[in-house]
Amino acid sequence: MFAKPVIYIVPGAWQLPTVWATFVTTAKKAGYPVTFNQLPTVGGTELPLAALPDDVAVVQNNLQKLVNEEEREVILVGHSSGGLVASCAAEGFDAADRTYLHEAPSIGILLNDLPEEERKYLGQQITHTSLGLFSTPSTFEPWSNGVPCSYIYCERDNAICMSDQRAMRDRLGPDAKEVSIDSGHCPYLSMPKDLLRAIEELLA
Repeated sequence: MFAKPVIYIVPGAWQLPTVWATFVTTAKKAGYPVTFNQLPTVGGTELPLAALPDDVAVVQNNLQKLVNEEEREVILVGHSSGGLVASCAAEGFDAADRTYLHEAPSIGILLNDLPEEERKYLGQQITHTSLGLFSTPSTFEPWSNGVPCSYIYCERDNAICMSDQRAMRDRLGPDAKEVSIDSGHCPYLSMPKDLLRAIEELLA
C-alpha cells in the first residue's frame, strides 16, 4: 500500500512543464510522488497540429499505467486549460475514491504576483498552443459521472476573474469541495507551499 497518492499535474496552455519545478520540489519534499507531461498541443510544430484528443490520449496512457498497472491512487491537478484535458482524461478512471482537482488562465496577467525578474525568466518558458485544444468539444464531465471534484480559487487571478471562477466551481455541483488561496493565476510558482496545503486540505 502506497503512503501517499501520486499528484498528476496537467499543465495549462502556453506554459512548459518546467514552470512547475518549484511546486514539484515542494510536493516531493512532503512525500508526494509527482508526474506530469509535455502536452502535444503546447509547443508542437508537426502538422496537422495537435488538438484536445491528443492531449487526452497522453494523459490517459499514463493513467493506464499508474492506476491499472501500478494500482496507484492518482490526484489529477488540472491548471487552467489543463482542467479541460484532465476532465476528459478522467473518463474510464473515475472510481468513486479518485479525485479531480481543477484550479482556476501578457506575462503581467498570468504572473501578476511574482517579482519582475522572475516574470522575465518565466516568460521564456512560454510557447505557442494549438487552437485545436480550445476548438475541440470536451468529451467527459467527471463531476457528472460520480468523480469527486474540487476547486481551488485563486483570489488575485487576473486571467480568470472571481465571478468566472465561481461559475466554474458551481458546475461541479453542491458536493464539490473548495478552498481559496491568495494568489494569482499560477500559485505553483508564487505560492507552492500554499498550493500543496490547499490540495492536502481538499484531500482530508
